[in-house]
Amino acid sequence: MSNEKVPPSIQKISLGDVRDILIIVGIFLFFTGWVYIYFFYNYFGLSISLVNISYADYLVYSYNVLTSYFGAPLLVLVLLTFAYRKWLIKFISMTIFLAVLLFPALYLLAKQVANKNAFEIRSFRQTMRHISFVFKEDADFLAYKFNNDSLPRSNKIVKADLDILKDTTIPSRLYLLGQNQEYFFVLFQDPGSSQIKGIPFGNVYFINKTYVLYSKVTLTSN
Repeated sequence: MSNEKVPPSIQKISLGDVRDILIIVGIFLFFTGWVYIYFFYNYFGLSISLVNISYADYLVYSYNVLTSYFGAPLLVLVLLTFAYRKWLIKFISMTIFLAVLLFPALYLLAKQVANKNAFEIRSFRQTMRHISFVFKEDADFLAYKFNNDSLPRSNKIVKADLDILKDTTIPSRLYLLGQNQEYFFVLFQDPGSSQIKGIPFGNVYFINKTYVLYSKVTLTSN
């Protein structure tokens, strides 16, 4: 009975190899997702600590980065994973060097994609979720029994804000960015004019949930 050795080129991947690859890929995915979410909400003036984000969300949002530019980042990551399994696993120093270089590359890519997507959301708002609110009777100025026109003329900005927040037109002019236990974070974006280049000013509102009787999210057909 011969004791022929299996050529290295056709050796099977062990569970240890799978574990190592998953750990490495998971680290890069988590890092990429975290950077993306940070700069996406930072664009709207929101701290990432304000929004309810789970660890799984970071991995999911990394998909936005990896599939950008026709999936080129995802292809590069797959090729690097294959190269690690095939060659780099034998050269620890080279593997560490490439891994260190990959972090700033993913950082810059995730930041660029996050800002680009945030800008596109303001430009093409049909991709967002419309949200409208019905406020409680004791919600101070937000209560419907309060007449917005009773405000002094010097409070034009406050009156305009109240008109926007209390508007129950369907679909709503408010767009849901995120939420936590205490607040809804919503965007109001003036559509502007097609004759004027650029995007008009937008407003991000923090809606205290204690003032809300109920909220309604309207999904678009896109």
